[in-house]
Amino acid sequence: MTGKEVLFGYDKKGRPAFYMIPSRQNTTDPGPQLQFAVWMLERAIDLMGPGVECVSSHTLSRLSSQFFYFKVP
Repeated sequence: MTGKEVLFGYDKKGRPAFYMIPSRQNTTDPGPQLQFAVWMLERAIDLMGPGVECVSSHTLSRLSSQFFYFKVP
């Protein structure tokens, strides 16, 4: 495990924090990478408390950080 994707706590509104760190990428086959990303997103949904409808997604890189909120239907 190299820590490419991490569920680490919650943001201030109680949304699970899902961090993706592309700089730690060391595999070439995109299939298992995508399967793992979907699995991690499903685990983030499992961690949602009552009334929470979004997952807080953070993409961290060496140059910048991006933050997105995914609403779960």
